[in-house]
Amino acid sequence: MTPDRTPRKPYSPVEIQAQEQARKGLLLILDSRGIDVPEDVRRRILGCQDLKVLRTWLTRAATAPTAAAVTADAGNEA
Repeated sequence: MTPDRTPRKPYSPVEIQAQEQARKGLLLILDSRGIDVPEDVRRRILGCQDLKVLRTWLTRAATAPTAAAVTADAGNEA
């Protein structure tokens, strides 16, 4: 299967704001639960631009035992 080489349209301001809110919310949930967020996981969260993946991570953050568990297997969700 050949990867789609179609350029992605730029994110709208609404999409950018939703992504930013999801990233901040995710880190806030982990912090409020007292879960340490290693730098590599923090970079992964802050670098994610896929709102579907961020929403999945937000759901996981409510019950995950570690920050790494929140972002595990994210490549399969994008």
